[in-house]
Amino acid sequence: MEDKNGGQISTRAIGSSGRQTTVNLEQNALNGRSIKSIKVVGREDSSLSDTERNTLALRVLQGVHRLEDSSFIEAIWFPRNAIASPPKPSADVTIPYHFSSLNPSQRSAAISMLDCDANPILLCHGPPGTGKTRTIAAVVKELDATGQPSWLCAQSNVGVKNIAEKLFKEGVDFRLIVSKDFYVEWYVDHFCEMHQAHFRFRHEEIYEKIIQKVVRLDEIRDPRQVETDIRQNGICTILCTISMLSNPGVAQQGFYRHVPVQRLMVDEASQIYVGQYIVRSYTFRCIP
Repeated sequence: MEDKNGGQISTRAIGSSGRQTTVNLEQNALNGRSIKSIKVVGREDSSLSDTERNTLALRVLQGVHRLEDSSFIEAIWFPRNAIASPPKPSADVTIPYHFSSLNPSQRSAAISMLDCDANPILLCHGPPGTGKTRTIAAVVKELDATGQPSWLCAQSNVGVKNIAEKLFKEGVDFRLIVSKDFYVEWYVDHFCEMHQAHFRFRHEEIYEKIIQKVVRLDEIRDPRQVETDIRQNGICTILCTISMLSNPGVAQQGFYRHVPVQRLMVDEASQIYVGQYIVRSYTFRCIP
């Protein structure tokens, strides 16, 4: 830490929660000085996602695993044939009810997303504002209405939160799997700051209702909690960051068993490091 006069104080972080970090300072270390800036030296410990990726890379180099064993990886990185664009739906195709508000381009993508046999891997590309998240929401709403499981991911917590808001407005019931840090940063800090400022945020009611759909992985004490919740409420849709898929607790608590990863939709996919896709594709190897 550097004070206004250029003096420096070295210390060590001993804990963090959301955006707040606790540091260990010797008594009277500041002596009334005001801190101007803070610089972090070193690097964070590897995340579960980093460790999983590094382990897979090591086992591939050792010859224990072959990336080609995953049909997803083979189709994307080692295609035997050129990947063709999905054909446009013919005029006589029945348009699902939840696609009626989509424009022709969005509707074509949505119909292709439903046809996993013809399109096991589908890339939807469009500039900002062209309705990619809206298209995903329409597909999820159709799957939810017919009781078909789906998983939605994004790179960042903000990206997942945006999907959650969209699905909530569309009336889709879902569960959002989060870590303690996400919960503290998004919910607790948000409401503490909001109420201290004595104003009503225009989305406050939405956030309060969405938080009821949030599942903190660290608070699950018994996998039967997950099973009871999913069965009683008919949950078919799970949201999380793509790094959360690397958390062994997701499998241990039974989420994959009760809501199979038959469809994995990734919003803002171009923001995600390619190594995370390889690990996920190797984990979920089979194309339905």
